[in-house]
Amino acid sequence: WAPWSDVSKWTQDAKNATRGALGLWTVTQIHNGTLYRGGDKPQDPVYTPTYQAMKNFAFQAIANGANGLLFYSYFDLWYDTTKRVKSQAAFDQRWPDVAKVAGDIRAIIPILENGEDVPIKVLSGGVAVRAVNYQNQLYLFTANPYGQARQLSVQLAGAWKTSVGKTTAKDNGTLWEYN
Repeated sequence: WAPWSDVSKWTQDAKNATRGALGLWTVTQIHNGTLYRGGDKPQDPVYTPTYQAMKNFAFQAIANGANGLLFYSYFDLWYDTTKRVKSQAAFDQRWPDVAKVAGDIRAIIPILENGEDVPIKVLSGGVAVRAVNYQNQLYLFTANPYGQARQLSVQLAGAWKTSVGKTTAKDNGTLWEYN
């Protein structure tokens, strides 16, 4: 188990290692955490990510420059949260959230594949942000991994105009609201 914000750190580390020369793929957790306790202390938390958590992990990776995502692990979705017993019911419980996250990502693939990254500087807020120009519209991708609302201030290159937005903590995830 690791803090949610580690997804951003790991993605940034991978991006720095590639020096922009390679595609950047990240692997994020979708399985229940009881399956990989090997060596953990009994008091350590075991985490099974919610829909909001899985979406947050994916958007942290995207905001930090990932252009490929792998969800780990499909075969572990068949096991319940208390013991390693294969069960259709366990799969049926987890799969809808995984499929919903995949659908959320599928909806933005054209933007990520065909858009151009726009230089952006985070002035305050402490979360990663990726700006993409797609068909002359600016899309901001971010995720707040801290479980509480944060005010985000950014500086964009060029003459972009943006709406005012705020994040709201929800189910330890992030909901963006624009007005």
